[in-house]
Amino acid sequence: MSCLLNATSTKGSKILVTTRGNVSVSSIVQTLPTCVLGKLSEDQCWRILKYKAFPDASVVLTKDQERIGREIAKKCAGVPLVAKYVGEVDWGWIEDGLVAEGVGWGCG
Repeated sequence: MSCLLNATSTKGSKILVTTRGNVSVSSIVQTLPTCVLGKLSEDQCWRILKYKAFPDASVVLTKDQERIGREIAKKCAGVPLVAKYVGEVDWGWIEDGLVAEGVGWGCG
């Protein structure tokens, strides 16, 4: 912790402290007022999920793939970490399940 005491001595140094609770970190460290971040929109969650699942921007998704992806993005409830994690999971098991249901998800 002592290494943080001189963090402001370098021009441009910043420390971002986040918390999941309603604890006012700024009141504890006596800095700037709290900035409460809201949830992401479903579209923002979809963009994160899609980018993580398909980092190759040239991949063109089918209508079914996008519809399913957007349905999954809705379930992320506006939480960016959830969208990121879901996008990074092994899509093989999802693809296998969708193929079994008659919906293709593969991009190959």
